[in-house]
Amino acid sequence: MNSIIVCHRQPALLNQFKKNITATIGSEYEFIVINNTANDYNIFQAYNLGVKQSKGDILCFAHEDILFHTQDWGQKLDAHFKSTPDIGLIGTIGGTALPACPAPWWNKHPFNQHFLNIIQHWRKGDNIHRWEENIPLNKEQTIVHHKSNPYRSQYSEVAAVDGLFFAIPRHLFDSIKFDEDTFSGFHGYDIDTCLQVQNVGYKVAVVHDILIEHLSKGNPNEQWSNESIVLARKWKSSLPIVVKSKHEISQKDKDIYTINLLLTFCYWSMKNISDKKIREVIKEFIPQNKNFLSQKHYFLWLWSFLGYNISRILFKLTKSLIHE
Repeated sequence: MNSIIVCHRQPALLNQFKKNITATIGSEYEFIVINNTANDYNIFQAYNLGVKQSKGDILCFAHEDILFHTQDWGQKLDAHFKSTPDIGLIGTIGGTALPACPAPWWNKHPFNQHFLNIIQHWRKGDNIHRWEENIPLNKEQTIVHHKSNPYRSQYSEVAAVDGLFFAIPRHLFDSIKFDEDTFSGFHGYDIDTCLQVQNVGYKVAVVHDILIEHLSKGNPNEQWSNESIVLARKWKSSLPIVVKSKHEISQKDKDIYTINLLLTFCYWSMKNISDKKIREVIKEFIPQNKNFLSQKHYFLWLWSFLGYNISRILFKLTKSLIHE
């Protein structure tokens, strides 16, 4: 049996989601709804309560703003776990790499190959051309079917999946849990859980035969920035990770990967957290290399000591000294 665990906040979405599950799952299931309309729980607490209340062999953690388009998806999920017992977590959208610094699973870098099959709702004017196939489903191009499965495989091993939906066999909760001791909000639970699953010897995978529609898009905010820092700090000794790489990756390449994503995180977070805190983050996560590995590395080093505004001016005057 599948247990569908939802941290609930919006009644209209929940009612729609329940009807959708009934019409599509095609297997025995139970609904575990953690009522969070009064904001009594963070997502880690809510999901731990759901685990305790559930009875299923497979626990599915889902946002209430999704809809399944695949018939009998519950049977497909069961089949994936039974046929590949070394998989410990299944999602429908994810990436193959995480740097040794705060960053989302969708970080943009050649190391991080994205695999997905999803219908995503965007805002008008958003860039929808993001993956291998991007098929608009309305004239405004705000509803798009995104696909990326270049190897045409049944599943793709990844480093982390998106938290809109993922499933885990019950037995793994003897070894893992949603870390409410470390985290206090609604971000980071997906990557943290994926890393826990891999830490106890199981794979994380995206499956390509289950299609989900996501009715909203995320927006990195102050809480996201802060929780991302906590997440990177917790797993610092295990990062970076790159799964299914075709070649050996040198330490220099890993450092440059982290440098690129650390700079991206700092740019994203400028509107969310203070420059002082960003400077502390840079000092904590910048690769400790005696030589500057890139101009980005040099700029981050300047930023960590002088702040963004002064560093930007000095960088423009001196960047010719650093060669990529």
